[in-house]
Amino acid sequence: MNIVSFRNLILIGISMLLSACSLQPVHVPSVSTYTLNSVSELKFSHARTHESMLVSIPTASPAYQSSRMIYVEKPYELKSFANHRWVAAPSDMLLPLLVRSIQNTGRFHAVVSAPFVGLTDLRLDTQVLMLQQNFIQKPSQVDLTVRAELVNNKTNTVIKSQIFSATVSAPSNNPYGGVVAANQATRQVLEEIAKFVGR
Repeated sequence: MNIVSFRNLILIGISMLLSACSLQPVHVPSVSTYTLNSVSELKFSHARTHESMLVSIPTASPAYQSSRMIYVEKPYELKSFANHRWVAAPSDMLLPLLVRSIQNTGRFHAVVSAPFVGLTDLRLDTQVLMLQQNFIQKPSQVDLTVRAELVNNKTNTVIKSQIFSATVSAPSNNPYGGVVAANQATRQVLEEIAKFVGR
């Protein structure tokens, strides 16, 4: 066998090996996605006002601006689950929940959300400061912290500002347990925010 034939035989063998490798199915781990959908059902017994409220788009601290599900195993180090995600950034999921929670109070003549461009009496600005599953604690727990500011839209002055926090133990030490606890924490925080704006 001459050198050219031997070289061709090697090339054919390599091609066959590469073809065989390419036929193997590629295993891509599936990503599970979760949502926040808990709202406050708090209702006020006192009369409805004539005031209208705009709920602005919530903002978030840098670590919580994406759909990553954040957790901690030791102080100061934030990690995210590889195959588990929120359907959207926590601040994006929070907007419709805030609107529904405030509407449920029956306190305001109208509750609208951005990008509404009309005039309203009040504006609620919020920022997600923390939403993470804490595995330092046993069992793990979810910590949610939201800053809220109530603004007079006519004068653009802050009427009052407050930070709301909730810590809820997860029913299981895994991402889904964190989702369940996060929804409970969300309901608690939204109820406190509803009281805050309705007083």
